[in-house]
Amino acid sequence: MNIKIFILTCFIPFFYSDDKNIYKKNLSDNDMFAKYYSDAKKILKTMSPKEKIAQMFFIRYDYKKVVKHINNINFGGYVLFAIDFQKHNKNSINKELEAIQKAVKIKLGLSVDEEGGTVVRISYHKQYRKEKFKSPQEYYKDGGIKKILEIEKEKRNLIKELNLNINLAPVADYTENSSSYIFERTLGQSITETEKYISEVVKEANKDNFTTCLKHFPGYGGNSDTHKGIAIDKRELKEFKEKDFKPFIAGINQNVPMIMVSHNIIEKVDSKYPSSISAKIHKILREDLNYTGLIITDDISMGAITQFVKNESVAITALLSGVDIILTSNNTQNYKELLEFYKNNEKEKEKLENAVTRILAYKLKYGIIPYKKDTDNGNKDGKIWKIIIIILAVVLVGGALVYFFVFKKKDTSQNYTQKLTDGNDC
Repeated sequence: MNIKIFILTCFIPFFYSDDKNIYKKNLSDNDMFAKYYSDAKKILKTMSPKEKIAQMFFIRYDYKKVVKHINNINFGGYVLFAIDFQKHNKNSINKELEAIQKAVKIKLGLSVDEEGGTVVRISYHKQYRKEKFKSPQEYYKDGGIKKILEIEKEKRNLIKELNLNINLAPVADYTENSSSYIFERTLGQSITETEKYISEVVKEANKDNFTTCLKHFPGYGGNSDTHKGIAIDKRELKEFKEKDFKPFIAGINQNVPMIMVSHNIIEKVDSKYPSSISAKIHKILREDLNYTGLIITDDISMGAITQFVKNESVAITALLSGVDIILTSNNTQNYKELLEFYKNNEKEKEKLENAVTRILAYKLKYGIIPYKKDTDNGNKDGKIWKIIIIILAVVLVGGALVYFFVFKKKDTSQNYTQKLTDGNDC
């Protein structure tokens, strides 16, 4: 074992407890995936520490690397980019991903960023679609939200046809600054229309039992690209509540299963940590916005994180702050750090296992892990039989008591009277 990792993971809780960048969200019967928690916990009991930790990572897809480590590390999922589709066609990429799914114990979340416009991974190549998907703004101009929903349906069908199960979209950011970095990826309309757009896209995807992921909470606004460095947002929290949060709330109201958190630093909320690893930001998402689905980081290998968090483990910081899924290209180091932390810190095991339970429950709900509905019916049947048995027991006990106190007492009284009569006859 790497001695540096061991020392880091043993002493890191002391550093984090000082600045209190810790947030814990317990599982609840009111959660989005609550129906599946029982089955998820059964799966969790069969998992080793390595398997539990691996579920928290979505890794940059690289077929050669996947084949090498797939029998040793069963990650939670992968993210595919344009290069991964380049040498394939629909049939060959489908078979490749199908073979990988068959090789793992716990089925994978296989994701892609197919936003449209400047961010396309699949339709970038003509063997999948004659032309690239346009941006939501362009489709909106062609036919409003109705046109966008038609295109989103086509996207879902294409993504599923290739054996993928998650689209890391739509972009729920809102900005009025047309020259800002994120603007061309947004709807580019009013906040009310953006809310409606997000609500409808999530609702229609859920009808197909398909995973959408809203990004980038708490909202990019007019900030710079965090792929390249730190973006510090100096706006008041009030502005976020009045504008940026609203599209995310619209998606949450439609039970969006996944929300990606950006690396922007929201100075008025948490001036020390980027949003993706900030307990204060996650607390807003969980408690103020009442979100019970999955929280996923933006890629923690991006410039904003690597430049800002120099002396801490980003993966451990993310876990303690309340993240469920860590998106990263640097899989080996992050995975090892979190695994050692889990082994050496009994106090934080429940936090991690809650996150893994949430991930497994999500996979059951969305059919990534096959969910046997008859199990649920079996549970209902079991409950019915329990009720019947209880009723029968009550009836039997009640009957016995009635017999003892009424009929038996009457019999005893008659016998006593008979004895007195017999005595008089003598």
